[in-house]
Amino acid sequence: MLDTSNTKKVIDMLRRYSDNREIIVDNINKLDKYTTYLGVCTQTPENIYVYINYSYSENIQEACFVHEILHIILDHEGYPNIAINNLKMRNIKPEFHNTLHYLRYNFASVITHPIVFSREINLFDFNIDEYFEIQVEKKVERFNKRKPKKRSLINEIFLNQQDILVGLDYFSYPTQYKDKIIKIFKEQYPGPHKSCLSLYKKLEFTTPNECYISANKIKKHLIKYAKRKGANKINIFWDALDIVKSVTT
Repeated sequence: MLDTSNTKKVIDMLRRYSDNREIIVDNINKLDKYTTYLGVCTQTPENIYVYINYSYSENIQEACFVHEILHIILDHEGYPNIAINNLKMRNIKPEFHNTLHYLRYNFASVITHPIVFSREINLFDFNIDEYFEIQVEKKVERFNKRKPKKRSLINEIFLNQQDILVGLDYFSYPTQYKDKIIKIFKEQYPGPHKSCLSLYKKLEFTTPNECYISANKIKKHLIKYAKRKGANKINIFWDALDIVKSVTT
């Protein structure tokens, strides 16, 4: 496992909640669906598994480890999470269940990233510039893959919804990186950018309850967006995602 002052600090923060599970760090290449991610965390009652992208520098790996453990700490602090509604998932064809899991993961990350990013910036001393340069680089890669091409209305609106959701992350970046990625977002996808900006102005994430209220606003906004664009059919995915309060609240 990564052994630095920052990783020790975040583990100490976790242990304050009597979470003494073993933390196992491994290469993200072992998770086929997430090989392009910087880091991913999975949990069992006995263990915490943190998968890190070993192709990046040790500084990035360290930052990713801290990032993933901070998400778990927020669970302990009572911040909400996103769960799949198994009953409503039956309305979605099995071949699209992976898409639903992908949305759940991104939605759950977005609603707590304002707190996670803030703590990474203010409580730890790794090279935050290198970390956010990579964050912007990954988002630009996403835009490049997303470049306009012939798609059905349903698929285009579905991608727009995800742009709006992920775009909320950008407002929590340090100013120079926030300005850079939001400029690109606005230039390439002005419609989703405008919708994302109007949504962001209505959100607060400081406390668990504010985060819960904001998560519901996000879900309602995305559903309304698709309805307004004549693509209500895709809302079966968002309907199948429940916003759940932490068991600690």
